[in-house]
Amino acid sequence: MVFLSIIIRILEPLLLVTLFCFLASTWYLVHVAKKSNFKLIKNSVTNPLFPNVNLKFFKNLQAEYRLQRSNLIPVIVNRISFYFLIFGFIAMILLAFFQEIVRYF
Repeated sequence: MVFLSIIIRILEPLLLVTLFCFLASTWYLVHVAKKSNFKLIKNSVTNPLFPNVNLKFFKNLQAEYRLQRSNLIPVIVNRISFYFLIFGFIAMILLAFFQEIVRYF
């Protein structure tokens, strides 16, 4: 049980930093892409209260950025942080689940 707590304590700050990196890189990609293709950004959010969450938007956003700029660092940061967030949140849920199971046995 102590082992699971240590993993959770390590994973939480990593997810926080990764979330900041993802938000910052997405903001930067949107900022650059909307100058040349505002329609891509406009079509991704059809309703501000209940946005149409299409995960293909991030791939299209990265492709649009690559057409505008040659620097691949923001695209790589965005893609790695996206996947780390998805797998990290799934791991946190599973670790919390296993921690509760271990507590009762």
